[in-house]
Amino acid sequence: MIERPLLERARLGILAGLGYAAVYSLVAVAVFRFKDPADLAKLHASLMQVVSAYAAGAVVGGALVGALLPITRWAPGAFLVGTIGTLPFSLMAFLLIASDAPWFPDQLVMALIASMLLGGLLGLFFRSQWQQ
Repeated sequence: MIERPLLERARLGILAGLGYAAVYSLVAVAVFRFKDPADLAKLHASLMQVVSAYAAGAVVGGALVGALLPITRWAPGAFLVGTIGTLPFSLMAFLLIASDAPWFPDQLVMALIASMLLGGLLGLFFRSQWQQ
């Protein structure tokens, strides 16, 4: 896949990202369906906002992953691509959760840390699987 043209990689990245968004959206539907409404009111976000944030993060993150896929040949590149790919999703999630909080620097730092932990490690994991 690394050798494919840029636009094809970006398109496939978006499709993969939308697949992840669909899974996360199903989880969100279950949470909104079975969670106590009083707990959900603390989130300050509706189910539609959550699903929309997942979709937007998936499109942006998937396109970035697809475009940057060639640098995943190296472990630091895979970590970086995974981090960059999950950063839009993390930023959207923190924006929804802390919509009334000031945005600098705490939420941005937390989104970056979450992206590095989840995305960076996933980037390394997928790189190890593709090289086998």
